[in-house]
Amino acid sequence: MSEQKKLSNDDIIHTDYLKFRNNTVEWGNTTLQLSNINSLSTYKYVEQIPFPKISLLLLLIGLLFISLPSYLNISVIGYLVLAISIGWIFLWWYKKNNPDKTLALHIMMNSGAVYSIGFNQAKFLQEALERFTNIIDAGGTHGVPVIANIVNNRFEDKVSINNVKNNTVGGNINL
Repeated sequence: MSEQKKLSNDDIIHTDYLKFRNNTVEWGNTTLQLSNINSLSTYKYVEQIPFPKISLLLLLIGLLFISLPSYLNISVIGYLVLAISIGWIFLWWYKKNNPDKTLALHIMMNSGAVYSIGFNQAKFLQEALERFTNIIDAGGTHGVPVIANIVNNRFEDKVSINNVKNNTVGGNINL
């Protein structure tokens, strides 16, 4: 991986497939023309987790309930609220110091638009980057669709050849 970026998980596109067809790459309802891609790179995105401010309010409420006279029997609730707020702060601290890292293919367009596609496995991400680069260098897939199955970490070439006659290959291309 070339670098680590701190962005929200909302900045990463999560899709099951990337479909390369001729001079385009498609996912969901998005189609990009390969000739408009400026650069490709890989990143590890680290999700930013904001501090849970409500936990501080719960902490104060818990301390308040504990400090009330014992004949109200509300101190048990105070200890419970205090434990919940401390647990919430500890969970935030733990996630901040042990972040989930999402691998992503970072696509920068000539227009300046940026797309980041999430991947599960570093090895498949590297293979996808190499295949993507080769498809761009070749000027597209030349009618043979190639699908990057991100969920299963594999590539699928969707060509089935039925017959060969007079030096012409006949068959179906499953899109």
